[in-house]
Amino acid sequence: MPEKLPFVVRKYEVRSEKISAPVKFVFLTDFHDKEFDAGNARLIREIHAISPDAVLVGGDMVVSMHAKEESDDWLRRSRHLLEELRKDFPVFAALGNHEAALADEKRGIPACFEAYCGMLDDVGVTRLENSSADFRGIRIHGLAPDRIYYKKLRYRRLDKTVITTLLGDAPKEVFSLLLAHHPRFFAAYAAWGADLTLAGHLHGGMLRIGNRGVISPDPMIFPRYSGGEYHIGNRTMIVSCGLGMHTIPVRICNPPELSVIALLPG
Repeated sequence: MPEKLPFVVRKYEVRSEKISAPVKFVFLTDFHDKEFDAGNARLIREIHAISPDAVLVGGDMVVSMHAKEESDDWLRRSRHLLEELRKDFPVFAALGNHEAALADEKRGIPACFEAYCGMLDDVGVTRLENSSADFRGIRIHGLAPDRIYYKKLRYRRLDKTVITTLLGDAPKEVFSLLLAHHPRFFAAYAAWGADLTLAGHLHGGMLRIGNRGVISPDPMIFPRYSGGEYHIGNRTMIVSCGLGMHTIPVRICNPPELSVIALLPG
């Protein structure tokens, strides 16, 4: 069924002396196989109207519990959306916890993970799985930590050394944009050297009061980073409230979000 909630477009600006010319990104995350209308035409039209230089995907395009080896229906909406966007824009995609769940050798469905990655490759999306790509003077990194960092009620600390092991050192002279699905570890992302981190995962806290999420899917009461813009020194993290939802389909005072990120010379 098409999604009844209208999505909102939220715009952010980040300035840095490392940026030589303006760059505009659309950031979409936690799509979770949603459909806002037939073929997600409204979402696609909105992104075309924004006319970004590129589209960044923050993970959780699918719902891991819906994946089946004998069918690719669980990939259909993601494939269609990315195919349509890729016709006009470069697309860079990181992975989220649902993709990590598929990749888990013990409890996941590795064949479905391979099908998802194959879909990204077929469509022409640049997949960033603990890897980086350069775009208009910006280094885009996609962090894919072990699934243990997403465990509910069993919180594992992620620090700078883990990120360095997965991605290497952050470049000092180049603006580093880090796609890191879970916002909980902002301090580690900043310490590693991410000038800007884009995250999601918490769906805005599901219920929001003012600018604060009340309860996250983790679950956690009043998560520190639920949605919006945050700073540690000269490092910035933008957390999108995301587009979709899955097991607990609740959004109260918390519409789906499509984020627009403008990077400007400082």
